[in-house]
Amino acid sequence: RHYLLNYIADFHAPLKDKDELKMWSKFVNKLTGDGYSISIFNLNYDRVMMDVVEESGIDISTGYNLQDQKSEFNAHNFYSAENILAYLHGSIHFVPPIPNNSLPTYYKDLKKASEKRLTAIYSTGTQNNRRDCNLAMVTGLSKFESMAKEPFATYYRRLIRDIDESDTIFIIGYGGADRHLNMLLKSPLS
Repeated sequence: RHYLLNYIADFHAPLKDKDELKMWSKFVNKLTGDGYSISIFNLNYDRVMMDVVEESGIDISTGYNLQDQKSEFNAHNFYSAENILAYLHGSIHFVPPIPNNSLPTYYKDLKKASEKRLTAIYSTGTQNNRRDCNLAMVTGLSKFESMAKEPFATYYRRLIRDIDESDTIFIIGYGGADRHLNMLLKSPLS
């Protein structure tokens, strides 16, 4: 997973098509300009949606202080923010927690994140003879388990709240293969 995150960082960040970036940022500005709050639940690990949000100029929370070079997750600030961007499956900026630190850390600099991520993966213990690497990049069959760990638990709580409270939900580019999301989207309350 470490090498996959590095590949994504090297080849897919930042968004290279400036016309596409402007199109999506206009879409975000239109929604927020019409008085709507916006919650973006991103399943990608790259920073494309962050580029869109930065281009649009709206104030948005990921739960991390994006101005700092290194930031710890603040669940309260994220959950109470008007506009949010949640990385439901992790981010190229996330570094798994090391012992004595229970939360993944956000590193603004992608090279620093890569260095720290490799160190963090090998400094954590194993459970049932396997390392838990799903704290920076959520993949495979352990997605339900990852939802119980921060920041993902808060991201999913916010997703559930937003599904319940939203008048309109846009689903863009979702293939429909994530059972943990399908369960929420198919709920009789949604």
